[in-house]
Amino acid sequence: MYGMTKAAVAQLARTQAVEWAKDNVQVNALAPGFIRTPLTEKILVGG
Repeated sequence: MYGMTKAAVAQLARTQAVEWAKDNVQVNALAPGFIRTPLTEKILVGG
């Protein structure tokens, strides 16, 4: 679910950028990565 949602936000930003480029509107999307917590420790340190 997380991966699909992140991909959808990225695609939405791309689509809006193409649609609004003619009006000189820039589009940004925020896509944060992992934050070091006990739940992500194994992923971040490779263990």
